[in-house]
Amino acid sequence: MKKVNQFLFVCCTISMMSCNNKNIVYPVTEKCNQQDNYFGTVVNDPYRWLEDDMSEKTANWVKAQNEVTFNYLDQIPFRDEMK
Repeated sequence: MKKVNQFLFVCCTISMMSCNNKNIVYPVTEKCNQQDNYFGTVVNDPYRWLEDDMSEKTANWVKAQNEVTFNYLDQIPFRDEMK
């Protein structure tokens, strides 16, 4: 039961922090004009370039996303206690 209460507390705290943190600036995610035709149905796949997990471009995008994420997570005052 203690774990459930801690989990709920963490969720509520993160939720409240997200309401107060409106100035998060996410990295721009480039879109491409990739389209696939599956049996006559055209499906857009503008983020196909992210599937190449070995590319420098994808690595840079992941690094930028991680900076935003960890800057946010580092603001949680009790995060170290939860580890």
